[in-house]
Amino acid sequence: MFRTKLNVDGSINKHKAKLVGYSESDWGASLDDIKSTSGYFFSLGSGIFSRSSKKQEIVVQSTTKAKFIVLTIAGNQVLWLKKNLIDLNIEQKKSTKVFVDNQVAIAISHNPIFSCENKTF
Repeated sequence: MFRTKLNVDGSINKHKAKLVGYSESDWGASLDDIKSTSGYFFSLGSGIFSRSSKKQEIVVQSTTKAKFIVLTIAGNQVLWLKKNLIDLNIEQKKSTKVFVDNQVAIAISHNPIFSCENKTF
C-alpha cells in the first residue's frame, strides 16, 4: 500500500506525499434507467482523502464511454485538488496519475484529436 514519511512533529512530509487517483465505472448497471455509475478516489501518501460515487447523467452506448466520462470527471478533480494543495504548501510539480482499467479510454485520453473526431466510441 502507500507509504508517506511523516515529519518528527507528525505533519506530512510534503516532498514525499504524492497525489494518485483511481477511477471506475459500471456500464449500464442501473436496472431502472440503464445509466452507469462513476466513482473515483484520490490518495495523498497513505490515506484516501477525496472520493465520489454517483450515477452518470446520460445513458452511454459503451463501457469505453462510461470509463472515459469518469476519467474526465476525475481529471477535473485533479485540477481542483492540486490548487488546494498549493494553498496548503504541498505543491505537486509532477503530473498526477489517474488509473482506469480500460485500454481504449486510456488511448483516447492520450490523443485529444482522436477523442474530438470519434463521436461514437
